[in-house]
Amino acid sequence: MPADWQDRTEWISPENTASGRYFSYEYDQQGRLFTIATYSKWNGLFQLTDFATLDYDQDGQIIHRNWFDTDCAPRGFVTYYMISGVT
Repeated sequence: MPADWQDRTEWISPENTASGRYFSYEYDQQGRLFTIATYSKWNGLFQLTDFATLDYDQDGQIIHRNWFDTDCAPRGFVTYYMISGVT
């Protein structure tokens, strides 16, 4: 990343900024998002750097997002709660 990246004032676009990361999404048979894989550029090549899986409740709402490293070791998680009466 250039040393002056924080001082940029132009809009970022594919023409003026190289991408160093992308995501791949997998869906289950019900069409729900199941896995998010993160690929980052290392030495000019994109490599899998981590991935997340999603768990759903009986109503189809996401309740957990679990992060794993490339060896499938857990790295962290987020638990989502539905607050009654809030939309």
